[in-house]
Amino acid sequence: MKRFTDEQILQANRVSLLDLSRKLGYQPVKKYSNYHIPDHGGLYISDERNAFYCGAQESGGGPIQFLMKFENMSWLESMKYLVDDDQVVLHTRKENWDSPKEEKHIEFKLPEKSQTSYKRLFAYLLKARGLDKDIVMDLVNQKKIYESHPHHNVVFVGYDENGVPHQAFQRGTVTGLSFKGEVTGSNKDYCFKMNGNGDSATVYEAAIDAISHASILKHFGMSWKKEHRIALGGLSDRPLNNFLKLHPEIKNITFALDNDYDAKFSNGSPAPNWGQRAAEKFAEKYSKLGYTTSIEKPMAKDWNDELMNIHLSEAEVQKMNSKSQNDPETFGNHDELEDAM
Repeated sequence: MKRFTDEQILQANRVSLLDLSRKLGYQPVKKYSNYHIPDHGGLYISDERNAFYCGAQESGGGPIQFLMKFENMSWLESMKYLVDDDQVVLHTRKENWDSPKEEKHIEFKLPEKSQTSYKRLFAYLLKARGLDKDIVMDLVNQKKIYESHPHHNVVFVGYDENGVPHQAFQRGTVTGLSFKGEVTGSNKDYCFKMNGNGDSATVYEAAIDAISHASILKHFGMSWKKEHRIALGGLSDRPLNNFLKLHPEIKNITFALDNDYDAKFSNGSPAPNWGQRAAEKFAEKYSKLGYTTSIEKPMAKDWNDELMNIHLSEAEVQKMNSKSQNDPETFGNHDELEDAM
């Protein structure tokens, strides 16, 4: 009996490759009629054909081949990833597509650091994102976070085992503008990490999620320094694979990925809960490799929303307590309440 039916294979090949690439952490940029993914050997996606072409490899294909070539999945793993959910976006394919020319490799270089105080960085991370001040200061001192010049973006840096930066991700700090993106030339085998000293690692999609989760634990007086925290920068486990090779002491892995309960495809149709589907897939995969795995799901969309909800709830309680002290009649006369009981 075949593992997958012909209908399932057709369904997998009709999953939106453009949406899939974005969810995996790639950053396709519109270029004429196609989408270009920088620093991947001339990698282009045609949304009309739902196909990719890579000039460096002189090859292309659909969603299945994309996962096999760029996410190192087997054919069976690719199929399982693509057809686990019934919600897919269908495409009308066009057969004629000129292969773009190969691009040259771009060397990785960190954005220039701001030479002034990190005023915008602290305002964004502490006020807009509600992160713990001590944790943020510690990461700044470790040079894992800094403010760039001249755009004042927050830069999250991924280092190798020798302290050499290989990857970085930027987030804008201007209110009302949602700029974010990986620094050109980044090596996807590396990512932002918060180092621990135990045999456990927790995996997140974004650096802010990792810091938010640590902030929540610290806020409630719980231990947060022992475990390693890894931000994948999407839903590819390449950084995790590399981390585990360098840290053979790790025995326990918790997948704390986003809760995409209201995810939508680019055309507005319902999409799978990408984060939790990936968490389940990774938990199964690494369990088979001998690790003890678990899943921790935020009640909100992600861990920063969870943290902000905690701050909001506590502020509301504080406001109510303050109002009751200043205006006892709001809650009735205490003597009358006692008599009624």
